[in-house]
This record gives sequence, structure tokens and C-alpha cells, in this order.
Amino acid sequence: MAQRKVKKKKPKKQAPQTTPPKQNLRLYAILLFAFSFLLYANTFNNDFALDDAIVITQNEFTTQGIQGIPQLLKYDTFRGFFKEAGKDKLVSGGRFRPASPVFFALMVEFFGLKPMPLHIANAIFYALTVVLLFYLFFLWLSPNKNLSKKQVLYVSLGTALLFGAHPLHTEVVANIKGLDEIFALLGSLATAWLITRAADQKKWTTSFWAAPVFLFALLSKENAITFLGIMPLALYFFRPGNLWKQSLKYLLPALAASLLFLIWRGNILGWSLGEPVRELLNNPFLKWDGKTYIPYSFTEKLATIAHTLLEYLRLLFFPHPLTHDYYPHHIRLHTFSSPTALLGLIAYLALGLYALRGILRKQMPAFGVAWYLMSLSIVSNIVFPVGVFMSERFLYMPSVGFAFFLSWFLYRLTAKKGGLQTKNWWLIVGTISLLFSIKTITRNPAWKDDYTLFTTDIRVSKNSAKLQNSVGGKMVERAQSLEGEERLKLIQKAIPHFQKAIELHPYFKNAYLQMGNALVYLSEYEKALPYYDKALRIDPSFVEAITNKGVALASLHRYDEAIQQYEQALKVKPQYQDARQRKLNTLREAGRYYGQQNNLAKALEYLHKAEKENPKDYQTLHLLGVAYGFANQTERAISYFEKALKYAPQDKAAPIYFDLGSAYYNAKQNEKGAKFHQKAIQLDPSMQKRLQQ
Repeated sequence: MAQRKVKKKKPKKQAPQTTPPKQNLRLYAILLFAFSFLLYANTFNNDFALDDAIVITQNEFTTQGIQGIPQLLKYDTFRGFFKEAGKDKLVSGGRFRPASPVFFALMVEFFGLKPMPLHIANAIFYALTVVLLFYLFFLWLSPNKNLSKKQVLYVSLGTALLFGAHPLHTEVVANIKGLDEIFALLGSLATAWLITRAADQKKWTTSFWAAPVFLFALLSKENAITFLGIMPLALYFFRPGNLWKQSLKYLLPALAASLLFLIWRGNILGWSLGEPVRELLNNPFLKWDGKTYIPYSFTEKLATIAHTLLEYLRLLFFPHPLTHDYYPHHIRLHTFSSPTALLGLIAYLALGLYALRGILRKQMPAFGVAWYLMSLSIVSNIVFPVGVFMSERFLYMPSVGFAFFLSWFLYRLTAKKGGLQTKNWWLIVGTISLLFSIKTITRNPAWKDDYTLFTTDIRVSKNSAKLQNSVGGKMVERAQSLEGEERLKLIQKAIPHFQKAIELHPYFKNAYLQMGNALVYLSEYEKALPYYDKALRIDPSFVEAITNKGVALASLHRYDEAIQQYEQALKVKPQYQDARQRKLNTLREAGRYYGQQNNLAKALEYLHKAEKENPKDYQTLHLLGVAYGFANQTERAISYFEKALKYAPQDKAAPIYFDLGSAYYNAKQNEKGAKFHQKAIQLDPSMQKRLQQ
């Protein structure tokens, strides 16, 4: 028999590797972390700025460290700053975001109230977010049969790189308070990663971890709730066939976390989203009719929102100029006769239609557009009012969708029949990232402190009443550390800013207050009074204006009127210590003034009223001793000097010892007189000159 030839089987071709080696991914992750972290290295020496006062430096709970954490979990986030019920509801609906304040309290406990550790922490968590974004999109894109391993890698890498470099994120990372945004996105991305892994591995245990992680994201900032829409959409786009439907069950733990958060939030803040407040700086959709503020009409509000939405798109592609302040009237009222409002409406309708069409056809760029629209919706003022027209930090989460869309577009732009042109991709993505990085690095120093930020951004937000007032306020505050002509010049420089703020916002009570204060510092007391009166016409219970009007009146020696002001302030707010102290100071100064006018009866009248206010005030007791000395009532003078010494700090006691010695000399007790004079000279050698006079 003929021997049959046996055909040798050709070795099977190995399936192409669908993922790069783990060590390569790790290298890219390390490089992304270093890049994102170092972008913000020039913020590490920055001070606290802007809203850091609300959640850190002036928050009575955060500054307590660990001890304050129970209160941070119990109250509205603004409660620790305002320190009284009611004021924390200035923004419609309230705010419950305890995650980042709890972290700040822990940092205060271990590092003290220092900005550097907090700035470094922000940069670390931001860099972790960029790395997680890279891993998440790589995980989502990997099963796609139409993409090579290189394409998956570069689209994911491009998304993370463009997101990490974007200058719009400076408000989030350079401002310590922005950690709430970082935590919200970081927690949301981690939740999406856990749910995707659970779906791929068919493991419920993995998805259970999504519950606490997503609760953390929600407790960081409420806009994380938009991920309840983004996560199922991601499964629909990135998991083939009906696998995405089978994967939806792994979303249940995240849904449970959302329900828990809403119940927790509702029990603390109530169940209403709140009516828009009638204060321009917390409700920008108000207009001045010549007498008062009235709401925008529906079409005016919609047109103005459309304009701001178009501005968001512009900033994503061309992030210049940047500012932290988009308050009225940096953005003015728009109607649909405005080209930008009409274009904004058309642009977003087109984006919505593109996203819907792309979702139905599973076109990848549409996922980026859908992400952008879904995450932006909650801060757009369409769903509910957010208290401001727009803010760069509101683009932090939506910019992920933009980064993915742009990365995909650049991949398609550089892809040819032969595959992805790596050099071209790196040239384009690298150039964009470099330009973004330069803008980020040069923007960071603006966040050095409030004074730097406000005086930088006023060049952009000239028509913001809030920023004009803030610039003036910081100039007056800084002037207090200067002397002579420099001090006066800086206060005078602040006045036009207050005037502009009042022009832009005729009901801006704080601008009237600050204008009055500036005039008081310039010793123009008569001019200051009308500004305090205007503030009080707007808000008769404005205790700061009531009290500071008293200061101006006291400076004009209208002491009785000044005291009436302090008493009125204490009726409005009995615990207001500034008014109580001002009242004491004014009574004491009135006593000193009338003593200098040789009106001893009037001087003693005011000084005894001051004594009644605070029997332990050593300055009042000292002045009473002096007054009784001039009245030749030596024994009473000695008695008051001795009382004053009982309460005076040692470094303030020398003049009292000297006057006590003089009183003993007047009483013909020379030995005691010499003893106390020597004691005064021992504490303060300059007292020797008084002895020689």
C-alpha cells in the first residue's frame, strides 16, 4: 500500500495582543502622575485664598481638627463659617459636602493650619485622578475589536494627558477648597472602574465596593450623581452585544449609595431645593428696574444661560482669559437678539442631537459629548439655580468628556490606512498639552493669596460688583500693615472700587459698609455716615453697619449717639462682642476727651458708665484714678490705681505704677511714692523722663 502523506498542520497564528504589557501601562501611569503633580508644584508656597476661608481658615468646625468632625457631618457645609443658623441657607438649596472638610480637619489636626500640606495634597489627588482616568478609559476601550492595542493606548493616554494639562482646572487644584471637585471626580471614576470590573469578571463582591466609594464621591460634591447616567452609558458604549444589559445589575450598590446620600442630605438640609433668593450675588438672574431687583423673564434667563454655555465651550478650546469671578455683571443680561445667546442655543441643540444620534449608532465620540452634557447639566442653572452664572470649576467633571472627544478626534486625524501615525499624534497632542501646561503654570501664581487673585482677575472681571468690592476690601485690609502716606494712598486707591461696586449693584450693602469704613480710616467721618445709612436702609439689622456708624460718630465726639448705635446693635444681636467692646471703648474715650477739656464732671460720668460695663477694665480704672487725682480726691485716685494694677498685664502696668506713685506723693507719703516710681522705671525705663519733667 502506498503510504499516505500526512499534511503538516500549520501552526496557528497567535491572536494579536489586545493589551500592552502591564509594565508599560505602569510606566505611562507614573509619567502621567509626575506630569500632573509637577504642573501644580508652583502652588505649594501659595497661601489660603478665596473660599478656603469658608471650609478651612474661618470654619469653627474644621479648625478644631478631629474634634470638629462630628459637626461637619451634622450641619450644612457653610454652617461652620457663618456660625449661626439661617445664614448657611444663603445659597438656594443649601450645601452638604462634608468629605473634603473632614479631610481638612484631619490635616489641621496633624499639620496645623498651614497651607503647604494642603496644596501638596490637592496636587497628589489631582494626579491620582489623571492616572485613574487613563486606566478607566483603557479598561473601557480594550474589548473594542475595531481598535488595535496601540489605538486603545493612545486614545486613553490622550484623554488623560489633555485632561491633566487643561488650564481650566487651576481653580480646582490651586484653590485648596477645590478638593471637593477632585474628590467627587476621583470617587466617581473609581466607582465606574469597580462596576466595569465587576461586570467583566461577573463578581458581585467587586461591585459592592462601589457603594462606599460612590457615597464618598457624593459626600464630596452633589454633581457626582450625574454618574448614575454616565456609568450605564459607558457600559452600553464599551461592552459589545447584550453584555451591557447583563452588566446593569452591578450598578445596584451605587444606586443604594445614592439613596442613602439623598436621605442623609434631606434630613440635614430639608427636602426642598429652595426658592431662588432675592439677593443679586446669590441669584444672578435679577435685574434692576430703577427701584428694586426683579427676576429675569423666562426668555431672558434662557438666553443668558445659552450665552454662558457657549462661553464654556470657548474656554474648553481656548482657555484665555481666565478668572475666578463670573458674578454680575461680568456676564450681563442677554436676549435671543444677542448673537452669542442664539449661537449658544444652536450649538447645544446640535450637540444634543449629535449625542443622541451617536448613542443610537454607538459612535465613540458621542460618548464624550454625552458625558460633557450630562455632567454639565446639574451646574448649568437649567435644572436648578446654583447661585452664579458660571464658574471654571463647573467644567472640571465635564472636561473629561471634552478630553475624550478631542483625543478620539486627534486619533482619527492622525490615523491612516497603515494605522496610527505615532509621530503625528505625539506632535499634535504634545503641542496642545504643552500650550495648556504653559497656561496652567502661568495661571497658578494668581492664586497666591486673596490680594493677588483679586487684583489679577479684576483686569478681566471689571464689571463684577462682587470682585470690585473684594479688591477694595483687600486693599483697605493690606493698608493696615502700612504706615503714613503709603497707608493713605492704598486706602484712597480702594475707594473707586467700592464706588464701581455700588454703581453695578445699587443694593450692595457690604459695598456701602466698606466704603464707609475706608472713609473712617481716612478720618473723613462725616462723609462716612451717609454710606452706613444707605447700608442700613437696605438691611436695618446689619449689625456691622450699625456698629461702625457708632465708630464714626464717636470719632466726631458725638458719644451719646455712638453709644445708642452700639446698644441698637446689641438689641439685634446680643452676642455681638464687637459692639459690646466698642461701647466700652467709646465710654472710656469720652471720659478721656472730657477730662482733657477740663470737664471733670462729664469725664467721671462717662468713666463710671464704662466701669459699670466692665469693672475689670484696667484702662477705665486707670483713667478714673487720673480723673480723681485732678479732682484732688487722692484716696479715691489711689484706690482706682490699685484696682487697675490688679487687672493690668505686666507690660502695660508701668504708667499705672507711675501715677500711683504720684498720688502717694500728693498724699504726702513720699516713701511709697518713690517706691512706685522706681517700680514704673524698672518696668519701662522711659518713665524716667516723666520723673524729670
